[in-house]
Amino acid sequence: ATNLTQIGASTSGSMEVNVLAGAFTLADTNVGTLVGTGTASLNITGNASTVELGKTTFGSGGTLNFEFGSDGVSSVSMNYLVADGATLLVDLTDYTGATGEFTIVEADRDGVGTGFSSAFSNVTVTEGDYAGSFITQDLGNDVITVTIVPEPSTYGLLTGLLTLAGVLFRRR
Repeated sequence: ATNLTQIGASTSGSMEVNVLAGAFTLADTNVGTLVGTGTASLNITGNASTVELGKTTFGSGGTLNFEFGSDGVSSVSMNYLVADGATLLVDLTDYTGATGEFTIVEADRDGVGTGFSSAFSNVTVTEGDYAGSFITQDLGNDVITVTIVPEPSTYGLLTGLLTLAGVLFRRR
């Protein structure tokens, strides 16, 4: 879409846009209502899509939702973000991939109204097996990342292996 796209009603009601695969490109986008009580969400599921947004405003009741698949999630590139009062959700319930830091939103600096002017006010991570995972909103560098922390059993396995190695070393 090359014109302004409104995801959600202007005053009330609800709407969802689900992106599962393929290319999804919008020029200017409002998600949620700017006035009223409506809700709207942009849902990015799995890692099979390319999402590019221009100037993007998440109004009251607006949600950006990432649902990681077993291998990860697609990232979103946008020129400009206003998200004060909106919600960012990341669901790791089905994720079984690598741990570490992953960029989920970044500014595509084109010199015209670029960058993030505000962060999401409400942030929730459904951790699944990755307890301790967290989201960082870096307005200075215009990126939002999720850091996936290894599940506690991984630490137990590593501790056990190090203990075994220490015992073997000591016996020698």
